[in-house]
Amino acid sequence: MELSFGKYKGTDPMDLVGKDESYIFWLLKDGSKFINNLSMKCYIRDKVLPHCQFPFGKHKGKTFAHMYNHEMDYMDWLLQNTSHKWI
Repeated sequence: MELSFGKYKGTDPMDLVGKDESYIFWLLKDGSKFINNLSMKCYIRDKVLPHCQFPFGKHKGKTFAHMYNHEMDYMDWLLQNTSHKWI
């Protein structure tokens, strides 16, 4: 799947893992209004995000897949207590 807009137009979001993960986070939080394709939104959330590294806190550097598989209590807390509702 390729993005159809922005500075990474024509790029598969998976290619941004490890290179510009902040753009992936932006796509999920604010950029989703530019993505008209539901399958692209689901692809980014379900296939790309798990490979991204946690960007902050005591778990910085761990992948989202690791966090969901091994730190679910922390993920539950995060969803209830922060503005990071895109996780």
